[in-house]
Amino acid sequence: MVALGDSDTPDRRFRGNDPGGRNDSGNGYNDRMYEIDPTRTDLAYEYRDNPGGPHRPELTLVINRLRLMPMAHRHILICVERGRRWMLARLPAERGAPIERFEDQVFTDYAAASWEVFRRRWQAVTGEELA
Repeated sequence: MVALGDSDTPDRRFRGNDPGGRNDSGNGYNDRMYEIDPTRTDLAYEYRDNPGGPHRPELTLVINRLRLMPMAHRHILICVERGRRWMLARLPAERGAPIERFEDQVFTDYAAASWEVFRRRWQAVTGEELA
């Protein structure tokens, strides 16, 4: 559990106004999702430098938020060769439609592949690009 300081109130860190954490919008996702501060690029670069963890609580919140984004158009990795090669891909908007594969984005380093997915999800959630 993350302790909240005086300057870090729940209203600022989480979207939604339901203190019980119920989903009142009916969209299938919890409205009290952690809101990423796009200026906290230090957390993104901390992930880049150590994608396997362990991660401090602030970074864990960011990672969990990026993992909980809607499935439609979510960037993922496809294992091309077990333990050796991974390809960047994107899930379709509609279930059952083909996965979009980026044939020109194949990685032999899992950390680099993971960083690419992190970067793209960060941009999708925050609207800001990471270098």
